[in-house]
Amino acid sequence: MISGKIVSGLGKGAYFVKMYEKLFLDSLGFVPFHGTLNLEVKKIPELKNPITIMPSGVRIDAEGVKQLQPVHCYMAKFNGEQTDALRRPFIQAAVVRPVATRHPENIIEIIAPICIKDFYGLKDGDKFACSLA
Repeated sequence: MISGKIVSGLGKGAYFVKMYEKLFLDSLGFVPFHGTLNLEVKKIPELKNPITIMPSGVRIDAEGVKQLQPVHCYMAKFNGEQTDALRRPFIQAAVVRPVATRHPENIIEIIAPICIKDFYGLKDGDKFACSLA
């Protein structure tokens, strides 16, 4: 179980999730919402058996040429009192740990097919937990 306090990110999650979208779909089996949920944890979880996304090539954007970096992903799920439109008992998600990140080690990023904050009505400072699958 990973639990922590929801915090604002650096404002780059949507950009990177969109950039890696097809790789996430191919590797994780879902198209993620273009953004991440950031959890500030007191205890850094021990994460094992990653699905490592190894992009090839470069990306050219307004800031210039960038080498795409690997991302370690750990399948996760979370439950809530609500269910999604498909009435699934849990929502598939993944903890993502990019090799190149500006977040401190105690910030855990989570992706899911939905905007977790909007779906559950969460805001910065709220507590949130997910289980590794």
